[in-house]
Amino acid sequence: MKKITILLAIAFLSSFTSFAQISEGKFTYSNNELSLTFTTIDGGWGLSDIVLTYKNTGKTATGVGEWFKVNMNGADPDYSGPEGWYQFETTECYFEFNAPSDTLLLMEGCKNMADKKYELKLQN
Repeated sequence: MKKITILLAIAFLSSFTSFAQISEGKFTYSNNELSLTFTTIDGGWGLSDIVLTYKNTGKTATGVGEWFKVNMNGADPDYSGPEGWYQFETTECYFEFNAPSDTLLLMEGCKNMADKKYELKLQN
């Protein structure tokens, strides 16, 4: 009985982290093309102080964003995408990225441009 209780507790707690956004803090990710700095707020549900810098032009974009969680109860039964992601917009572009660890996968969609994908590494 004790083992079952422990297993149920672990399953319950892991259900919160299987789709979990990252905890609060300031993060910087970059590659040879761009740098992205942001702060997670509200327990990881929001993004503030976003600064995206394109290294080749020096152009920057700023904004705020949020963690978007898919309602898996209302999703198509064949849905196989992520259970959540971060998103933010600027006047020109829309950005999405995964709950990052050492690597962040950033998708950029801009007006009058083809969508781009970037792989960024966490900077210490």
